[in-house]
Amino acid sequence: MGALYRLILSEMMLDEEGARYLREVFIPRRQAFTALAFEAAKERGVIPPGTDVKFLLDIFYGYSVFRLMTRQLDDDQVPDRIAATIAQMAHSGIPRPVRTQHSNKTSVKTKTSLFTPS
Repeated sequence: MGALYRLILSEMMLDEEGARYLREVFIPRRQAFTALAFEAAKERGVIPPGTDVKFLLDIFYGYSVFRLMTRQLDDDQVPDRIAATIAQMAHSGIPRPVRTQHSNKTSVKTKTSLFTPS
């Protein structure tokens, strides 16, 4: 199944209409089930209410597709490690981007930055 899935994804990325379908239909359908789990966790108070679930899904699925496309599927510990990492990120509350009134740019307000000393 991995080889067929890689072929389908690579063909869809090369075609403008295929890329649109991938972005607007194919990927969201696969993310929908996982999104339900994140939303339920928000409702139970397990993760903060302002958590950007879409961002978490993009990280999870992006990493998964990367591993698939580069044929790195032989490490049995990867699914548990990525799940634990995403869960830790969710618990810390990844904020949704906030649009500022003075520009069209989107910024994210965080307590600390990974790239500047605190």
